[in-house]
Amino acid sequence: MISEYSDKIIDSHVHMGTYGPYEIRLEDLAKEMDRSGVAQAVISDIGLNSLDEQGIERFPDMDTIALNSRCLTSINTYGDRFLLLFWIRPLFDRNEERLSHFLWENRERIGGLKVHPKTAGIPFSSADYGPYIEICRRQNKPFCIHTQGDGYSNMEYVYEAAVKNPDVTFVAVHMDLGGDRESASEFIARCPNLYGDTTLVSKEEMIKAIRKCGPEKILFGTDALVFGRDSYGRYEGFYESVLENFGRDGAEKVFYKNARKLFWKEKYE
Repeated sequence: MISEYSDKIIDSHVHMGTYGPYEIRLEDLAKEMDRSGVAQAVISDIGLNSLDEQGIERFPDMDTIALNSRCLTSINTYGDRFLLLFWIRPLFDRNEERLSHFLWENRERIGGLKVHPKTAGIPFSSADYGPYIEICRRQNKPFCIHTQGDGYSNMEYVYEAAVKNPDVTFVAVHMDLGGDRESASEFIARCPNLYGDTTLVSKEEMIKAIRKCGPEKILFGTDALVFGRDSYGRYEGFYESVLENFGRDGAEKVFYKNARKLFWKEKYE
């Protein structure tokens, strides 16, 4: 169990789909959420990466909207348990107006946009992301970006985009995977519209990040079920640690209120 003290856990970062060695079935994810006490999740399809692990294009002729529509159909069978992040593919997306229309039509079931810049084949510093940022601005949707010092997903790229677009919400997924989490926290603390998540962040790094940024700027996320049944086991004790250091209000913000605010647009005092 993630926590025995709360039944309102929201995981802001889970996956379905198949990519490389990963094969994540939605029914397996739901079972592990049940077993770990996770009530809801924000989900994206890991199988929609534009490039494979060797950098070869994946289904370039397939429509991105159609691919995401399949995910939407699948998660809708679970009621409101899942909210979709629309996985963008800037190498292949051709019709921004149609994409914008689809997102608006499904605004109750799509919480924001998602990109992994390296497997998208375009660094997040590129102007190619401008149209997506504009869609997020017009529709009040957050933009969730995998961050890692790989020349594509660098934390500073996301920070710079957030500074240039103060009316758009950005989420730095992983807060610089394998990198300098303290520096990532500095970026998040400095920028009101930039948030971080706890995915693959240690308990100690998480506490430092919350202390630096405030509990209102960090979201609980896990990458489930990328690591199979151990995906939630590695986060045991996280809730209790936040509860001990930041009180009930801080724990509620990190583990569900921030997600409800950013993705479901709920307002809290």
